[in-house]
Amino acid sequence: MKPIYSAEQIREWDQFTIVNEPISSAKLMCRAASRATKVILTSHLFNEVAVVCGPGNNGGDGLVIAQILHECQKSVHVFILKSAQYSQDFEHYLSQLDSKIKKTYLVNVDDFTLDKEDLLIDCLFGTGLSRGVSGTAAKLIDAMNNIGLPIVSIDIPSGLFSDHLETTEGAVIQATTTLSFMQYKRSFLFAKSARFVGNVKLIDIDLDHSFDADCNWKMLESADISIRPKAAFNHKGNHGKSLIIGGLDNMNGAAILASRAAMASGSGYVFCASEEATKQALLVQQPEIISLNIDQLDPKVADAIGIGTGLGVTNVALETLKRAFESKRPLVIDADAINLLAEHRELQKNIPKGSILTPHLKELQRLLEKEDQEDLIESQQKFSQQHEVYILQKGKFSKITTPEGIIIVNPTGNSAMGTAGMGDVLTGIITSFLAQGYSVEQAVCYGCYLHGKAADDLVYQHNYYTITASQIIEQLPKTIADHLA
Repeated sequence: MKPIYSAEQIREWDQFTIVNEPISSAKLMCRAASRATKVILTSHLFNEVAVVCGPGNNGGDGLVIAQILHECQKSVHVFILKSAQYSQDFEHYLSQLDSKIKKTYLVNVDDFTLDKEDLLIDCLFGTGLSRGVSGTAAKLIDAMNNIGLPIVSIDIPSGLFSDHLETTEGAVIQATTTLSFMQYKRSFLFAKSARFVGNVKLIDIDLDHSFDADCNWKMLESADISIRPKAAFNHKGNHGKSLIIGGLDNMNGAAILASRAAMASGSGYVFCASEEATKQALLVQQPEIISLNIDQLDPKVADAIGIGTGLGVTNVALETLKRAFESKRPLVIDADAINLLAEHRELQKNIPKGSILTPHLKELQRLLEKEDQEDLIESQQKFSQQHEVYILQKGKFSKITTPEGIIIVNPTGNSAMGTAGMGDVLTGIITSFLAQGYSVEQAVCYGCYLHGKAADDLVYQHNYYTITASQIIEQLPKTIADHLA
């Protein structure tokens, strides 16, 4: 897993590279800006461009970009926010800027006037921003947002903090595209930042890869997913027994989807404990799955249990959840099982250690009694540590918190997944990996990554506009096979 460093750690990484490569800070700035310019030229059609620069190193990036675009025969107008002091590297590249490039110093927002420009490049403020933008700079940001041109932000949209979202109520650039150096900034990983960052593209600027800093934010990568090949003499009896409990109160489809996903993910046996209507539907849809009566259930029949998909919040559901807790089997706790934990808070102390909770945003808010997204991730982290469980907050950039306080972010998945039943499928996948003997952390990380990757395979290979949970199940065996060790 790659660390997702804080803004301060990224500055330390820059300095580490400058010392150990070695390279001057000015040349490192030039390398970063040059690579950003290449992406701008290859992904945007434009002839005239305005580059808006602040007084710091982000503004220095803008000056390098302006010079290169000028050399590429683009018409360039550089706007420089007037300041009493500019960074040393800014001054260096300002002195090298071709005299033919038009420059305007911005004392007030009225000085920001465009002619025929068809692209804006935002280099006002970078990751070093320490307070909200105000005054002339805030008015300038508002003017840029209202001008109606596509905006490319370099490294981070000006006005947005790198590590948190405190400035989202103030002046923040609403970028069409953000070209982020080396990694996603932590603030990019929340829904509240989506209207500011636009389409994020990562640019590798060759910071020294031997740099290492203590970091509890991680990003999953394809290389982290290593599925064991099935041995020649293996059979259904040693490929794991998964048990899905749910499908009550006219929510039969939820348990069926979870059970089918567990089977598609490699489980040797899949049991589904539900009501009669679910049993009849399973016989038609997937006769390989073994149906059990929920009122006569022995949870110990399985190696791992997924509970909550369409379970309901009745007394029967509550008693079933308690029996699952007592089974001493690895647990995936989803949907209504989480709602029961929110409603009967005294049960939370009985959650078995090492369990995996898979709430969507609203379920997590009910469980933790929190609303704000940033407060939510901190509370989620504390809940994982306190109860020694894993929590997977589902959604774009799904966030997994571990008993050790680590936050693991999943990069796979796409907006075509916004259809019913996706969470049920995820529960089945994770339960299957637990039943097959993968560690709890492997099960939740592998399940989350492969669930999203199956959707990406469908969207990017077949150009689907929207996908269903059943299509994910059909894709799973192929996607999993692509990640065999």
